[in-house]
Amino acid sequence: ALSGGDFHISGDSPNASALRRILQLAPARTVTEIPGLRSPLRRYQHRGVEWIRFLFENPLGGLLCDDMGLGKTHQIMAFMLLMKEERSAESPFLVVCPTTVLSHWQAKIQEHAPGLDAVLYHGTERSLENPLKPAQVLLTSYGILRRDREQFQSLPFSLAVFDEIQHIKNPNTQAYRAALGVRASMKIGLTGTPVENSLDDLKAHLDLILPGYLGSNTAFEKR
Repeated sequence: ALSGGDFHISGDSPNASALRRILQLAPARTVTEIPGLRSPLRRYQHRGVEWIRFLFENPLGGLLCDDMGLGKTHQIMAFMLLMKEERSAESPFLVVCPTTVLSHWQAKIQEHAPGLDAVLYHGTERSLENPLKPAQVLLTSYGILRRDREQFQSLPFSLAVFDEIQHIKNPNTQAYRAALGVRASMKIGLTGTPVENSLDDLKAHLDLILPGYLGSNTAFEKR
């Protein structure tokens, strides 16, 4: 990794092919068409969806840190539709965001991905009495996630998305601990302001999304 040169991997075995894909951050199958997406992906968004798919296949998590306005929501919706189409979502999807962004998610799903069945879990009369179906999208806020922590931890999710993840950058808060306790096959964080966060904040984000990747806090501070 530090040599600066490219690796040449010979052979056609499954292991050789897998290693090539890992070094290229490429999924096993390329993303071509996404049924149900009403607006086309831009080239960089298409690359983003393939990267998310690579993470899911391997099984990893990550931070999507495109600048504000470049379509992070669009890429996540496209990936959800892809999972639904391929029936790789065995559980519902979870999207957690600030309360002010809930309407944004609802509107974007209705406009660009109406095939996704979005359920809003918010307000004083919120209820999860009806069982959620695979590939349904549960939309909620960080405040509700914190208040109903035990309910959320009892549910399995195929994908947990933490939008505006900079809102839970402090590991000592109840909201962060509630997010940490969410059971999901994959977690991904979205933020348009990654460079405004300190190294400790980014460490906390990755500890939530991909536990253990950056080691202990002590070892990280030494490095």
